[in-house]
Amino acid sequence: MKKYIAIICAFAITTPVFADGIADARIAELGTQVTIEGFVTVPSGRFTGFSFDQGFAIQDKEAGIYVSVADNPDLRLYQHIKVTGLLNSSYNQLVLSAGIEDVEVLKRKRRIRPTRMQTGSINDDTEGTPVTVKGTVTQGPIDDLPYGYKFYMDDGSGEITIFIASTVDINPFELTWLVPGQKIRVTGLSSEFDDHFEVNPRHRADLTRWRQ
Repeated sequence: MKKYIAIICAFAITTPVFADGIADARIAELGTQVTIEGFVTVPSGRFTGFSFDQGFAIQDKEAGIYVSVADNPDLRLYQHIKVTGLLNSSYNQLVLSAGIEDVEVLKRKRRIRPTRMQTGSINDDTEGTPVTVKGTVTQGPIDDLPYGYKFYMDDGSGEITIFIASTVDINPFELTWLVPGQKIRVTGLSSEFDDHFEVNPRHRADLTRWRQ
């Protein structure tokens, strides 16, 4: 069973609020209260299928992070967001837990382009940021409902899990070409679940066939 960001550990605030960027926030101790800014890379509520929250992801020039909120703030791609919350861990993924009242929409917008990565290079350093991988389907697709669907791919550098939330407009079983041996391109949020890393597509355009 896939439970993702639904269970958040609670911590007391032990350090002051700071706002030195997402990269600095990511290396702070769990339970630290931080204020950060970034641009939306995953719209709010998109991953409800496996996160069981109405969260979203943001990124600045150096790093990204998933923000867990219970109520949907109706955020769209590339909006500029300021948010205050507590750093927590959910199944080995670092998240920022916040209330909807702690989310502020600013005026600017910026398109955040995914980073091209090898499948075997998805790790803690890429977590929370959008990435693009190209490779060959090795296993799947596999039904993991009600949470979503998964399959595996490899470009020769190491196999990676592709996990698609049930609330994203992709049903891999309707894609007749998505079978082992097919070369594909996948874009999504670099994430971690338990003992492995994943890429989580955000919408249908994030998953395409790829011809060399």
